[in-house]
Amino acid sequence: MRHKQIPQDMPFYVSVPSATDPELAPQGDTAMFVLVPTPLLSEMPNVDWEAETARVKARVLERLWHHNVGLDPEKIVVEEVLTPLDWKRGFGLYDGSAFGAAHTLFQVGPFRARNYSDDVDGLYYVGAGTTPGTGMPMVVLGGKLTAERIESRVR
Repeated sequence: MRHKQIPQDMPFYVSVPSATDPELAPQGDTAMFVLVPTPLLSEMPNVDWEAETARVKARVLERLWHHNVGLDPEKIVVEEVLTPLDWKRGFGLYDGSAFGAAHTLFQVGPFRARNYSDDVDGLYYVGAGTTPGTGMPMVVLGGKLTAERIESRVR
């Protein structure tokens, strides 16, 4: 993604939660989640996301087929696609980034933004851009940690 475009041979993450919890899909079907990291909206300002989504989906399906996953596009019953534009509009995520700040040395670990303000007493933060980090489990944990910080302050 250094060239401000989605690479032809892009990395992606696949999860099949129905493999461990069959109740997540009707019998004989599969629930699958695919995540394709994309550059920020500011790095791809003129993208037609509808067309780009179709291209990315075709590449993902081709790679899954190549790795013997055997997903038949005709048998997809429910599909939801979120683009960086959706992340920005629907969730208010800066620049369409689903994961908050960049994972550079000075954006992780002890350098990541704290969950409280040093400047404004009683102002707290939570989300992908704050401690402990990105992704739903870390954001939920961050919410819990921030709530505990607030509780300890008001007691």
